Amino acid sequence: MLCDNCESLKSVVGEVKDAIPEYLTQLGKDQANDLQYEATGAASKIFEWKAHVLRAQNQDQIKHQILNSLEEDKVFIVVDWAMKFVAMKFSREAGRVVCKERNQLAHEQRYHETR
Repeated sequence: MLCDNCESLKSVVGEVKDAIPEYLTQLGKDQANDLQYEATGAASKIFEWKAHVLRAQNQDQIKHQILNSLEEDKVFIVVDWAMKFVAMKFSREAGRVVCKERNQLAHEQRYHETR
């Protein structure tokens, strides 16, 4: 099964890449090669993005199906490891805040248990 929009996108990307050599005399060889390289890279990123969107939609549909069919005494847990790695990689300060909050919660829990 083929998607008309996907096929149209492939066609347009192909037309853009095919049009660059036609302007070789106006652009010059170096600039035409640079544009061809950029067009190839851009096309790759566009198709990667489309694949990501499709995966995300499929995952979301399956998640909704699972949630709709979930029994009352069952639990569905979603673990998003990518978000944890992003937070650890780019924000050390955020990790300190979380640790402080956890320590505060643990302290408050111990305080209430002893009362």
